[in-house]
Amino acid sequence: MVLNEKITVNPFYTKSAIKSELFGFLPVFDVDRHGYYSVKNDHPQAEFERITPVLGRICDYPYCSGEYIADHKLIPKEQFKKYNKTHGIKGTYTDYVNNYNAVKKNIAENPYLLVFVGCDDGDTGMRFPDRETALDYIQNQIVYFDEVYEDKRMLWIH
Repeated sequence: MVLNEKITVNPFYTKSAIKSELFGFLPVFDVDRHGYYSVKNDHPQAEFERITPVLGRICDYPYCSGEYIADHKLIPKEQFKKYNKTHGIKGTYTDYVNNYNAVKKNIAENPYLLVFVGCDDGDTGMRFPDRETALDYIQNQIVYFDEVYEDKRMLWIH
């Protein structure tokens, strides 16, 4: 994790830090593969061309794309078929209920959200039980932003 060494980013990308804590920046190793969901480092002596600001905060509600299923009440089975046709939910009603319950449980058990700020149309994120566990992850378990994609906890934020 890089703290503010030779880092200059457009303030647009860290503006949500008002509600969150800015922990620092993760460099992007493979810019061709993972550069899109990162931001340009404008520092004249930049060591890394692309980086991602890392923000953290308590977020005990659906925030990421895959969590929006839990943003509403569970659809009754009788209405699922009609709702499914208009909203394109994949799988059976049982699949829907299981996914809904899993998302609700994950949010409840992991209310601390890390956001890896990306380009203008999407970020990535991960949930953790608390701030300390999230900090341990970014300080001791990864070195580059690229590694976020290898973690099953990675969530898209659009």
